[in-house]
Amino acid sequence: MGGQKGAAYHLVDAGVEFPQATRSRAARLIEQLRLAGFASSADSLNVKGDVSFTQAAIGYEALDYFLKAE
Repeated sequence: MGGQKGAAYHLVDAGVEFPQATRSRAARLIEQLRLAGFASSADSLNVKGDVSFTQAAIGYEALDYFLKAE
């Protein structure tokens, strides 16, 4: 029997390259979203910059069952 606990913080600078045709379609979509008044949705399509998330987990394990939450 035992249990486990944990927490983590991750910060990643991810570079993503798309083909030119995909970048052109994405640029048109972003422009249309801005024109329609959805600036925050258009901003969310930006693939440059930092990505971060926080994770916590707790668990309990016994011989016949376990419980885990993240």
